[in-house]
Amino acid sequence: MKKKILEEIKKDPFVTQEKLADIVGITRKSINENMKKLQNMKIIERIGADKNGHWIIIEH
Repeated sequence: MKKKILEEIKKDPFVTQEKLADIVGITRKSINENMKKLQNMKIIERIGADKNGHWIIIEH
């Protein structure tokens, strides 16, 4: 599931959690929880505000 989220962020850094939920096929709440885990693991980072920001994938 996390891998699919990362793939979609690579395709579209401005993708919304709502759209990710539709693409991945899980609830928005589950997307939110997974993205929080990815942020805590320093794999993704949010740049900018909630409405007009975007995601970046931190390469290790």
